[in-house]
Amino acid sequence: RGHLVDPATSEFVQIINVGHWLCLSTIGVSHPGTVRVFDSLFIKPNAIAVEHACQMLLHAGDTVTFINEKVQKQIGSADCGLFALAFATYLCQGLDPTTQRYDQALMRQHYVTCLESAKVIPFPKTIRRVPCHVAENKTLVQIFCKCRLPNDKKEYVMCFRYSSWYHPECVQVPDWAINSKRKWQCQKCKDHKTLRLQNSLA
Repeated sequence: RGHLVDPATSEFVQIINVGHWLCLSTIGVSHPGTVRVFDSLFIKPNAIAVEHACQMLLHAGDTVTFINEKVQKQIGSADCGLFALAFATYLCQGLDPTTQRYDQALMRQHYVTCLESAKVIPFPKTIRRVPCHVAENKTLVQIFCKCRLPNDKKEYVMCFRYSSWYHPECVQVPDWAINSKRKWQCQKCKDHKTLRLQNSLA
């Protein structure tokens, strides 16, 4: 597993194509296990976005929360990539994309200028009213196994002690524990048991 992206070692900003372009980030989150979604079409994160984000996050908890932020709506269907770039640019510069109002008519030429100058600068803004999404939307996704990814409909084996589910290939589950009623214990539980024993003997 882990064929999509590498786990992030700190806050991340990631532009991703899921049929259209959007921006994922953990910058500015108030709780661990949260990913902010900056999407000018305000579409619920699909399986590709969720899997990429979970792989980067590698969250130790049971769920990951995805928050669609209240960003500017794009007009038309062709500029989602430009908005994703604008959102990522402002995040990397310590600014909040939800408070920005971009001049969509100037964004494409601005991006060309950035490419030609090999320098990314903030996208042009406007003082005019622009359409915006009016409310954030939250989606909770359960994650499993050592790989901390959502349910991929593949084979899992349950640790009997804490009812945690694992892919056999991720934690080297022995053959006798697969498709049987015998109780199997994950390495995490074994380590806890060993630690308790050591503490009792100390």
